[in-house]
Amino acid sequence: MSVRFVAALVVLSLSAFQARAQELTPKLRNDPRRFESPQNFAFEFRLGRYRPSVDSEPGLTSEPYRDVFGDGASLYVGFEFDWQALRIPYFGTVGPGVAVGYMDNTTTAPFKVPRIDGSPSGSTTSLEIFPAQVLAVVRADALWREWGIPVVPYFKGGLGLARWRSFSDGVTSSTAAGLPAKGSVYGYHLAAGAALNLNVFDKYTARNFDLRMGVNSTSVFFEVYTSSLESAFTGKPLYAGTTSWTAGLLFEF
Repeated sequence: MSVRFVAALVVLSLSAFQARAQELTPKLRNDPRRFESPQNFAFEFRLGRYRPSVDSEPGLTSEPYRDVFGDGASLYVGFEFDWQALRIPYFGTVGPGVAVGYMDNTTTAPFKVPRIDGSPSGSTTSLEIFPAQVLAVVRADALWREWGIPVVPYFKGGLGLARWRSFSDGVTSSTAAGLPAKGSVYGYHLAAGAALNLNVFDKYTARNFDLRMGVNSTSVFFEVYTSSLESAFTGKPLYAGTTSWTAGLLFEF
């Protein structure tokens, strides 16, 4: 077998491989589900700032939250699980989701009658809120799945519910009427954000993550939202909602 013949075979093989790769590339871009595990769910881990709108309650003659906790916001930690129940071709997914979170603000308790020197008491006072939402989630991922642009805008809307409690040194506080300072409130929740798909930065690792764990994509996201949690469900009403932002990691599988 001559050297020229072997060289010709190598050239023909390389040409065929290149042609096959060029054929598969648009298919992978236009129909990635053929080359990945099924995608039906999404999980989010999020961090953000939370300052409840306690002081905006009508009828207040002071700012009780600011007077006790100051002007800062608390750390919010949350999780969300979505079912991507319906896929709309050339648009994205629609489905229900549930989210839960937690915030706590603790400071040194002030005296009811301030001391002349302004010194605080030796006790602590805290406010904790457990917000939760039942949502309809729309993710417009066609930019990524159809054209390879790794940006996924999304929108959420639904019902919010929060359990809150005020306590000092671990013991639930009392209201002016002598009732326990705790309760549940509800209202609407609206959010909008965008996710940056990280698969585009390391396709090999993303592919292995899918093969081993069934995770189709990993993204970072930024979201702004408003929660109007003002109507009493149980106990004393408290304006526990907020308008703020969160950021975190999104896993779709």
